[in-house]
Amino acid sequence: MRIEAATRKREAKELLPPDGKATATSLEKLAAPLLPAQNRLRLFIADDSQLILDNLSALLQLVPGIQIVGTAQTTKAAIQGIQRLTPDLVILDFQLSDGNGLDVLKVIKHQDTGPTVIMFTNHVYPPYREHCTQWGADHFFDKSQDVERVVETCQQLLSLK
Repeated sequence: MRIEAATRKREAKELLPPDGKATATSLEKLAAPLLPAQNRLRLFIADDSQLILDNLSALLQLVPGIQIVGTAQTTKAAIQGIQRLTPDLVILDFQLSDGNGLDVLKVIKHQDTGPTVIMFTNHVYPPYREHCTQWGADHFFDKSQDVERVVETCQQLLSLK
């Protein structure tokens, strides 16, 4: 037990900036390894917009217990990343640069242990929602209105772990 505490202290010092002052980022990096793996929500985000990827990642990294394990902008990269990284949760846009999220959804939900999927899109037309639900999407949110609902859903999923 003492060796583990000493190791954590050393790791904590390594995470701090050279001036020794803690920042929000350094504290998050420090706290994440202390959470047991079963209490972390492993998240993968797929969206064709780098701006959305960056902003959504930055927002969700502020939620204690969420670990963003990967991002992708294409259908191919999303499928490969999700299969390789096995996240608990995928936030998936309907429109990707080389196809659509429905193609990704069909592949990842076909697996026995497929992740929970949040469709997060500007394409909120009823036929798209129906197709996504039919292929296994667990949630369907509008990018222009439902950012808070995405965060709340992530927190709810985390509380169930």
